[in-house]
Amino acid sequence: MNYRCMLRFCFFALLVLSIIGLALGAHAATMPDAYIGVSELYKYCLPGGGGPAMLCEGQEAKVIGHIDAINILCKNQRMFQEIVIKDKSGATLEVLIATPNTVPVFRKIFHAQKQGEETIFVKATIVGINLPMARSCHKGIRLELRSADDVSFR
Repeated sequence: MNYRCMLRFCFFALLVLSIIGLALGAHAATMPDAYIGVSELYKYCLPGGGGPAMLCEGQEAKVIGHIDAINILCKNQRMFQEIVIKDKSGATLEVLIATPNTVPVFRKIFHAQKQGEETIFVKATIVGINLPMARSCHKGIRLELRSADDVSFR
């Protein structure tokens, strides 16, 4: 009788774990194919405010927004070069320029600014980052741009 109880318990435990796995897998596969705003990306990646790992890490995201003109870091002011984009709600997102040659990316950005094109479309990889805050650490995200071809303006 003990053996049957143990088998039933294992069966139900496997059933529950597989349902949870399917639910998590379904969420990971729901990254929109269309361009989304920064706020929408945060809702997708950080639905509960972050945690030890996020389902969106490593996925490709298509984000639309506007460049924050004071946060274009294209010179050797830092060890890395980045831009910050924001959406209509004011949410901001760092985009790390992770290309071997960053010059084509920044040429596109400065050319678009001269032409008055304000809306940026970025296709990049989502990366989780740790954000130390006082005595705790929260998860955040940023995008890593791998090619100048993955940036366009309108």
